Amino acid sequence: TPVVSPTPTPTPTPSPSPTPVPAGSVVISQVYGGGGNSGAFYRYDFVELFNRSANPVDLTGWSVQYASAGGGATAQWNRRTPLSGTINPGQYLLVKEASGANTNAADLPTADIVGTIAMGGTDGKVALVRNNVDLPDGCPSANSDVLDFVGYGTADCHEGPAAASQISNTTADLRVSSGCKDTDNNSLDFTEQGPAPRNSATPLHVCTGAPEVLSTTPANGTTNVSTTSNVTVNFDNNVTTSGNWYQISCTTSNAHTAAVTGSLATFTLNPDVDFAGNEQCTVTIFASGVTGQNAQGQSV
Repeated sequence: TPVVSPTPTPTPTPSPSPTPVPAGSVVISQVYGGGGNSGAFYRYDFVELFNRSANPVDLTGWSVQYASAGGGATAQWNRRTPLSGTINPGQYLLVKEASGANTNAADLPTADIVGTIAMGGTDGKVALVRNNVDLPDGCPSANSDVLDFVGYGTADCHEGPAAASQISNTTADLRVSSGCKDTDNNSLDFTEQGPAPRNSATPLHVCTGAPEVLSTTPANGTTNVSTTSNVTVNFDNNVTTSGNWYQISCTTSNAHTAAVTGSLATFTLNPDVDFAGNEQCTVTIFASGVTGQNAQGQSV
């Protein structure tokens, strides 16, 4: 009698691991903590998120977390709102938080996520976290699970050298360029203005990645600048420079070469020869020598 050999069971094909979402793909695009306070425009605090990348991002298992402005190394991260769902490229997501006693204030547009965090009306810290576990005490800006972080007002922890502006019952901090720009510098990335909450039904805003000069030091039109001054150029996004990307020209001392320091979104030009007194100087940035980076750090 022939012996029948059993058919071998095929080895299952392993499921591919999901590609980690790079920091800066989804960002905090607006914070408002005056909800329901006296004179407040809106009844509820809120945090707005924005997908500035080219890919949909699943937020399931993520969270928005909050800590008060101070606290230093003992600042506690014990207030969080779980997130869920997918945010598409160019899409906003509105996270509604706690309300104050002013019930006459306007309601928010329909929220995509509802939480209960009572945010600081003028100062505070907000983190977008890739899990739903309280962050450790202290400053989490270097924590690998934090995908975006905003310190506003008198916050003792923030991205970059300074916090975003202090806000009020009638103002919010909004990320510039409709949420597209992320230089990892809260003071440059956000501007204080009237709150303008956007939700998932708001028309998409697709980011182009084209960089712009956000500000300079000295500022445009400044007078009585020291003849030994350097020039700092702040872009509204991380960039890569190449070739002759700048030109310094003056009415008396003519063209200047300079030593360049810095990287990402901030560069400092230290002229090799000092400026002359009582002259006007112009710094020109050439678009052909400045390339923007997308949320993955790739040139665009």
